Amino acid sequence: MLRSLAVVIALAGTAYADKAAPVQAPAPMSQPPLPPPPQPPPEPVKPAEVAAVAKQVAGNYACKGVTFVGNGASTPLAAKLSIKLALGGAWLEASLVENRAGGMSFEDYRTFDSVAQQWTRLQLASTTGHVMSTSLGDKSGTWTWEGTATAPSGTMQVRDYEQMGDRQLKLWGEALLGGSWQKLYELTCKR
Repeated sequence: MLRSLAVVIALAGTAYADKAAPVQAPAPMSQPPLPPPPQPPPEPVKPAEVAAVAKQVAGNYACKGVTFVGNGASTPLAAKLSIKLALGGAWLEASLVENRAGGMSFEDYRTFDSVAQQWTRLQLASTTGHVMSTSLGDKSGTWTWEGTATAPSGTMQVRDYEQMGDRQLKLWGEALLGGSWQKLYELTCKR
């Protein structure tokens, strides 16, 4: 009898459930729209100014000149200079190696900043020193670079100059020492 009563109750519950209002699923929670898939960054534009200067100066040079000592004396300097486009054409690279054993060498990287409308140059020397400088480019046939040289002996302000001629470069530089500008080197490099 209990068994039949349980069946009757179960059937009654089923019949009631069939007549009751259908149960609705809860409304889905609103979700923010999915962001669009990420796009690859635009290809960087290489400054046309770098390629234009490379066209003028790229190549191999033999350089002769002097380095100056603080007392006005000088020491002869002979080196090889190689200039080429680097890093996919975004930078101009110059490598200078002194001809004597144990001589100094440096790597020079420069590019054009189209926002600031100026050139940026980084030089790394075999002496562990480095120079960071900027230039507005060619002004009346001469480039003037102004910046800071950092070496184990300290930091100083420097200016470097470049004149580009037919198949040759004239280079010289100076540093602010003891409150006055003193010439550090002078080189003429020929292809």
